[in-house]
Amino acid sequence: MRLYLDYETWSRVAIRRGTDVYMDGAKPLLATWAVDEGPVHFHDFTADPNVPVTLRTLLDIADEIIAHNAFFDRMVTRKLCRVETSIFRWRCTMAQALSHGLPGGLGNLCTVLDVPVEDAKIADGKRLIKKFCCGPEILKNDPEWQLFIDYAINDITAMRECHKRMPNWNLIGEELRLWHIDQLINERGFAVDVQLAEKAIESLKKEKDRLDDEVWIRTCGSVSAATQRDKLLLFLCEQQGCVLSDLRAPTINEALEDESLDESTKELLRIRLAAAKTSTSKFKRMLDSVGLGNRLRGTLQFAGAARTARWAGRIFQPQNLPRPNMKLEDIRNVIELIRNGVPDLVALFAPIGQACMNVLRGLIIAAAGNTLMISDYSAIEGRANAWLAGEDWKVKAFRNKEDMYCRIYEQAFGLPAGSVGKKDPRRQMGKVMELALGYQGGVGAFINMAAVYHLDLEELGRMVEPEEKSLQAWEDALVSGETYGLSKAAYCACDTLKIRYRRANPAIQGFWYQLQEAATRVIEAKDPTLKVHVGMLTFDCNKSWMRIRLPSGRYLCYAMPKLSPSGEITYMSWRNKQWVRTKTYGGKLCENIVQAVSRDLLGFALLGMHDNDFWVVLHVHDEIVAEVSKARAILDLTFEHFNRIMQTRPKWAAGFPLEAEGYENERYEKR
Repeated sequence: MRLYLDYETWSRVAIRRGTDVYMDGAKPLLATWAVDEGPVHFHDFTADPNVPVTLRTLLDIADEIIAHNAFFDRMVTRKLCRVETSIFRWRCTMAQALSHGLPGGLGNLCTVLDVPVEDAKIADGKRLIKKFCCGPEILKNDPEWQLFIDYAINDITAMRECHKRMPNWNLIGEELRLWHIDQLINERGFAVDVQLAEKAIESLKKEKDRLDDEVWIRTCGSVSAATQRDKLLLFLCEQQGCVLSDLRAPTINEALEDESLDESTKELLRIRLAAAKTSTSKFKRMLDSVGLGNRLRGTLQFAGAARTARWAGRIFQPQNLPRPNMKLEDIRNVIELIRNGVPDLVALFAPIGQACMNVLRGLIIAAAGNTLMISDYSAIEGRANAWLAGEDWKVKAFRNKEDMYCRIYEQAFGLPAGSVGKKDPRRQMGKVMELALGYQGGVGAFINMAAVYHLDLEELGRMVEPEEKSLQAWEDALVSGETYGLSKAAYCACDTLKIRYRRANPAIQGFWYQLQEAATRVIEAKDPTLKVHVGMLTFDCNKSWMRIRLPSGRYLCYAMPKLSPSGEITYMSWRNKQWVRTKTYGGKLCENIVQAVSRDLLGFALLGMHDNDFWVVLHVHDEIVAEVSKARAILDLTFEHFNRIMQTRPKWAAGFPLEAEGYENERYEKR
């Protein structure tokens, strides 16, 4: 028996602060439900605050409880209705949608699945939600209350229809169990160093006030805050003769290199740069969303990354924390200085804005008496790409724990193994090659990655002897106007490294074209019985979906695939809040597949952690963080056991050169 369930609630707390905190100030307004294909029922909590016996019984006996964004409805059931249910009976149509590359919002999902108007959300739904769920108080005897009830009933019919129309290949078996464990991880949350967050906000505000005062003095009161963009631009133009299109960091950095600008103008620009780093938003967002026990919950969205089903971040966005640009020991010192209220000494290590950016990760801690265990997969995408493509020399090098950035340069230039050392500048070239070019990337991809790792392209142009093909590529780029603003030497060097990367990785290069050919074949045929195999992958296609079966058994899903007249592969995807036709190609398919396989390995480790009683509190990209009691010896919850689970390969990943490294600490760090 399936119970379709939805609640409408009111809270004095904004939902953007997270479900956990929202529930503390919430009251139920309506419950709507239906059993299987039966009629929709509702209960008005404003008329009767008690959970009806019928609903309570159904919650107890239903085989499946289906909701859209089930985490929210499960918390309402537990915290507001005081009814306990097993997580393993719940299902989520949002997770089902995201797992198959469909939009997560119910209204958007109805549009994409062409759910009839009578089964879709009422157009006025958002206004009614704002009125009854987000107002200053619950409104009684309102003439639109019945319309709101109709809206809630309609949600059930819409959700039920979407559930029937969506595929479910990717949310069954172990994937469904993984979603259940994901819900437990979100419910558990991680502990937050509230004192550090509060002191960081104080420090940043103090620094912002100081910078604002300095701007006010330097502009003679024309500009009162460094963040007053338009006023500062006007002052720079009229008083300093400095005309800038905007005040973004790249624009300011370029202006600072202009020798014609006087020092007073440059100092104003430096102040603006410093002020931009005094934002307290991340710290405030975390404090606003911390719940019981100073824990932040609900920060992971299952299958939130389109196509690959990797997790996305929510609320504090742990998936998008900036990379540290300070030494670890300095970050530790800065944390203690900020926590103890002596931010003036932070300047010994870095400007306060930069320092606070580096301590964000350190807000995540173990609760008293506990410790964190953290382990990260090493070069997981590079390993997956080599393993899937059958690039045997690279798989062997990974297995032998060789430095891949040195090896890729050696392989590309035909040098003996060991001829490039860790301190050799050529290793940095190898690093950018390995990270930028594995998915059929060219000069543009190389340039973007070179910027991340501060590789000097002009210096590169002097070091790399260009290939003949690169010289021709330069001529073609001149004609098309796609030189990326590079000199001939720099452009040719980037293109030459691309050519040499592909020459060094013939199996990976061939893999891109095999994927493109397989996709083209099945889309042309639109015959679901046709299976095209590429190594460990299987392609198939019908009128609605192209699927790529991964080694794990999960599918990558591409909706409504087509071939353009020129042979380009296209499919429908949800981008920028629109259902649009999107192009893809062999290299992009390769990237999707590699990231999906990497995600499946992480998912297998999460299952292992759960089965061995490790309490995972967070995972970020290819890293898992578990919180363990320090008094754990009797439970065998050792770091060695934890890391062994990380490195355990599933049966489908035989031969994968999997490696993970980590540490144990009371505070989350990047090592």
